[in-house]
Amino acid sequence: MAHLPALWVNVAALVALRVYTTPGPPVTNLVRTALATWVPVAGNAIVFMSIGVVMAAAGMAAHLADLASGFGPASLAGIPAIGALGGYLTGTNTGAAAMFSSATSGAATGLGADSLVTLAGQNVGGSFAIIVSPPRVALAVGLVMAGHTRLPGAATRTLATAVVAATIMLCAAVAVLA
Repeated sequence: MAHLPALWVNVAALVALRVYTTPGPPVTNLVRTALATWVPVAGNAIVFMSIGVVMAAAGMAAHLADLASGFGPASLAGIPAIGALGGYLTGTNTGAAAMFSSATSGAATGLGADSLVTLAGQNVGGSFAIIVSPPRVALAVGLVMAGHTRLPGAATRTLATAVVAATIMLCAAVAVLA
């Protein structure tokens, strides 16, 4: 049981309920604060997952796959960048994957490439990019730096540079491996 992360998240939550002190009813304030922090992120993920479902159901993902396949094998190198764009825009890797996974696997199949490698590249690209996405930065800064919603400019530039560099290397890796 020690290897189950969900168990320890629940244990930590129970300990926090016991230890967390605020004026007034502590559990009510804790739940209110948690919901206020969680709702914007969850709402964002739900909207982009819905967009992904609509894209797949309407045939837009298949059209995007055909379009990408038209560029030939070079288009595979751009898949992590598309995942990164989706991760940045949505602030969630789930949203990015929901929007682009069908098109990515369709393009890979159309080009005779390994769908697993291309989907992994898209997923990792999205994971990198959520680090600098505005919703995630605002959430992290709000938790760490009470009352703030933005990182200092130098920190933002450093994070963005790291994300771009990692995405470029990932694009090269997918181009070689897929």
